[in-house]
Amino acid sequence: MLIIAGHVFVAPDEVDEFLADARATLPLGRAADGNLFFSFTLDTPEEGSVVVLERWRDRESLDAYLARSEVIAIFEKWHDRMRNEVMMYDVRNERSPRD
Repeated sequence: MLIIAGHVFVAPDEVDEFLADARATLPLGRAADGNLFFSFTLDTPEEGSVVVLERWRDRESLDAYLARSEVIAIFEKWHDRMRNEVMMYDVRNERSPRD
């Protein structure tokens, strides 16, 4: 399993537009084969900070999602206007935090 997690930073006056664009991909991500969890949420509006959290079954599933034209279009629109501090983590020992 893969976890995609971190922050994206955009100009505070553009955070609503960015969130609208990102949230437009929620149905695509959540319906994608291999997606286990998919979410964007506003963290700190005055910093333009958005939290990204996703879980994917495997790299192939994630790559198929990232290859979608809708997703590519958002990255093309925002890549020069955002600071992306989102990382990918490999999960090898999944368990309940209560264990």
